[in-house]
Amino acid sequence: MKTAQINNLRIKLKIALGTSLLSYAALMLLIAVGNIFTPDGSIKYWLLQSIPLLIFVPGILQRRFRTYSWICFVVLIYFIHYADKLSTDPGSIINWAGIVLTVILFNGAMFTSRWMQYFTLEQEQEQEQEQEQEQSSAEKDD
Repeated sequence: MKTAQINNLRIKLKIALGTSLLSYAALMLLIAVGNIFTPDGSIKYWLLQSIPLLIFVPGILQRRFRTYSWICFVVLIYFIHYADKLSTDPGSIINWAGIVLTVILFNGAMFTSRWMQYFTLEQEQEQEQEQEQEQSSAEKDD
């Protein structure tokens, strides 16, 4: 792959990664706010809703693409939760924000996972080509 294509992929990856991290943090904040300022919220519900997302923190910090793939699966549960709550209370801003954030997080995590895989593959192929070129030039010198 050409350097321009790798740079384009790097830019896409940065945007997707930033979108994922920002929406992840915003969803965690929304869960906390939703359990503090609503009458039916509690610490128990906050823990129950937060722990499934907190499990992914080590993988996010290590930038593993599989972590972002799994976030896509888990965030669908949150989407269903907010869609269900929205059907009973259509005027709730927290539920609308939850729907929007889960959709953004799903898309951001999906693109992050895919572009991390492409980027890693392209870097490995580029390194292999450089090694092959070094070997062929070393063989010509002998």
